[in-house]
Amino acid sequence: MNILISSTIFFIIYLLGRSFVLTTYNLKKTKVDELLIFDTKITLFYPILGMFYLGNALFIVNFFLPLNNKIMIGLLFLPILLNIKNKFYNLNLRDIFTQLSIFVLINISIYTANFQYDAGFYHLNYQNWLRNEKIVFGLSNLHAPYGLSSISDFIASIFWVNGNFIILHTIPIIFLASLGSFLFFHLTSKRNTFFYLSSIFLTIYMFLDNFGFNGGLNGFIQISGIIKPDQGFAVLFYFFTLFFIYTLNKKNYEENEIFFLACILLFSFQFRITSLFLFLPFSVFLIIQRKSFEKTIITRIFTTLFLFFLWTLKSFILSSCFFFPVIISCIDSAWGNSRSAESFTGHTLSFNNSYVFGENFIEWVNEFLSWGRNTTTLLNFVLSLIAILIFSILFIKGNKNKIETTTLLFVIYTVLVYLFIWILGSPDIRFFYGGFIFITSLFALKKINQKIIINNSFIKISMYVVFFVSIALIPRIDSYRNLISNPLPLYELKVPNTEYIYDESRWYYPSVGDQCWINLDCVPNKIDVTESRNKIGNLVFSRN
Repeated sequence: MNILISSTIFFIIYLLGRSFVLTTYNLKKTKVDELLIFDTKITLFYPILGMFYLGNALFIVNFFLPLNNKIMIGLLFLPILLNIKNKFYNLNLRDIFTQLSIFVLINISIYTANFQYDAGFYHLNYQNWLRNEKIVFGLSNLHAPYGLSSISDFIASIFWVNGNFIILHTIPIIFLASLGSFLFFHLTSKRNTFFYLSSIFLTIYMFLDNFGFNGGLNGFIQISGIIKPDQGFAVLFYFFTLFFIYTLNKKNYEENEIFFLACILLFSFQFRITSLFLFLPFSVFLIIQRKSFEKTIITRIFTTLFLFFLWTLKSFILSSCFFFPVIISCIDSAWGNSRSAESFTGHTLSFNNSYVFGENFIEWVNEFLSWGRNTTTLLNFVLSLIAILIFSILFIKGNKNKIETTTLLFVIYTVLVYLFIWILGSPDIRFFYGGFIFITSLFALKKINQKIIINNSFIKISMYVVFFVSIALIPRIDSYRNLISNPLPLYELKVPNTEYIYDESRWYYPSVGDQCWINLDCVPNKIDVTESRNKIGNLVFSRN
């Protein structure tokens, strides 16, 4: 039953993505499902584009209405009807079956799904605020992490089902499945050398995640508890960097591809602010190449730019910071200042043992490696890269080409800046998933525009086997056991019963720990705020 419900949601999101392409992409005389984006069938990106549309529509709606308004939510799904006019029943059934099969395999993990700590700490209660209030001014004054406000929370907020949160597990799985579908498409089509080789290397890397020191873990994307933006961000970061590298090596630019890059970059930023640094090279590229673009693409780029400014406005309303928790982006407002960002940043840096300028870097590295999981992951990551390099030398033949200077500069910039942000911000392995898979794919860079040959037919067939084995190993063995032993009932995941302490003023506190779960009257710690409503009905929490 869980698989059936999740698959239905996947197909609905798929159709939303198709509707988005029908209304925003320049199809000319091409049938929508035959459109190619970066030598890849656009159908593989329908689920991600459906998520992009839904998340942005919901965050705009929340400026005016709470997200439990069923009529408004229903209206947001009306674009699906466009698929009837454009013959969705002529979709390639083999393509849909492949994508759905990959999704279902990964989504077997739903049978051991549970909450991640941050779900009770802030994610679910932030979604609760989205469901019950239109955008709240100064919400981060109640609890600083509310200022993070990932777009995944907007999407997740409409999938609460009678106190059962199990469907929220589907959201990150859709992104992982999209990555898997992309890899399988290029393993089989060999349409593009760069994507073909990078897919081979990433498939090997994904497979090796199950082996190595201490049983494995090499930095490939893991399924964490409900609901974290880690998986979605990593996939979006990977797609943007991979496709942008390819774009830098092209002489002619496709209008639809540039628009796709803009959407994916914006979407990754909305998942996690880390992607902000990628706007610089992309903006420079757009400015330099502006004369080669048609007016229609400029208009569509400005649409994504408008969404970017709306997103920063949303962040400012919540936290008085345009890019929370970047302190220099905060200004004094009627409802707050930089104190929420300062409090959150200080706690996060301490909790994640981030490096601080002036400290002994070698000592910090030793302390970082003293955590067993960090050492295991980095060691297995290096060994995986060595294994991929050996595979490349032994089995992949073909001419190498000179890497373009602009490409090389982008690669160096991306790796160094991402590492810099990670080390000084939150050096947790899960925050660098996108970096791990990006670095792995760089082995394909030397042959980006060359024809290659894999002489061993056994290797070609083995890659397909390795791919599906790797996909099947993403869920835990316990997930398969639970599926086999009890496949039909709907698996439920509900928040635990929590006792709260009333402070005789306004707020409740958890009697144990700092998780409020889904109680709007609860805050983790004592606060000093004034509650009011502005002239247009928005709730306002101002610091005293």
